[in-house]
Amino acid sequence: MKPWIYYIIGAAILIAGAVFARGFSQVSVGTVQRNPTDAVRFPEVQGSNLEGRKFNLPTDFAGKLNLVAIAFFQSHQTLVDSWSPAVTRLLGKYNTLKFYELPTLSKENSIARAFIDGGMRAGIASKATREITITLYLDRAAFIKAIGETSDQTLITLLVNQKGDILWRGRGAYSQAQEELLERILKQ
Repeated sequence: MKPWIYYIIGAAILIAGAVFARGFSQVSVGTVQRNPTDAVRFPEVQGSNLEGRKFNLPTDFAGKLNLVAIAFFQSHQTLVDSWSPAVTRLLGKYNTLKFYELPTLSKENSIARAFIDGGMRAGIASKATREITITLYLDRAAFIKAIGETSDQTLITLLVNQKGDILWRGRGAYSQAQEELLERILKQ
């Protein structure tokens, strides 16, 4: 790789880190829609995976059941990674289950988005992982409320069916207790 590419990758990573570190406090308008008469459902949101494919969620989730890890800060990646062995086990056991990672950020301008997405893309060698990593740029406060949460301070993991119903939720790092509760739902 040419030496100058390292500068571009480094700059993208630094910008992404700075944006994550400040917590995206400059929340602006985003599109999070939820029918208030519904039970807690995954709201209608738009995003793109790290391969550039656009998604309308929850409609475009591919599984009958979808395990969705929602990370709000770069430091949450460690929490997502703690779930990896369990996700691998569960995906092998339940063929109707799909997994997605959703870095959830406040709406930024297109230049900042390009740097952030480029930095994430450069940091993920696996095409399969880039395909299931869908970045959401939206009104984070509205999104958090729509999924029935009150805080973005930890990883939120949801089990979402094809209709968008949230069937299970976990918070923070993997634990055997959370996996056991999740698996009870998956067995039904």
